[in-house]
Amino acid sequence: RSRDVERQERRYSRGKEELVDALVDFGEVLTAVADDETITLRARLRRAEYFDQADLSRLTISVRMGDLRAHLAGRLSASELESRISISES
Repeated sequence: RSRDVERQERRYSRGKEELVDALVDFGEVLTAVADDETITLRARLRRAEYFDQADLSRLTISVRMGDLRAHLAGRLSASELESRISISES
């Protein structure tokens, strides 16, 4: 049973990384969003023992559009962008 929980935790971690990558990859197509606005992804976490054990029910990932555009233009490195992305778990 603990092996299942460990597997769920790994999937969750990879899923968070993929969501951040999706924000970065699709940032350039969000042309209607102003630089001072924030893009936020919210996910409801359920149906996994790992979420119950870690007392997690919600994941929120946010980034300012101007930061995404600066990264795409080469003015902000990947690590600088990463430091500006907010990830909240509750």
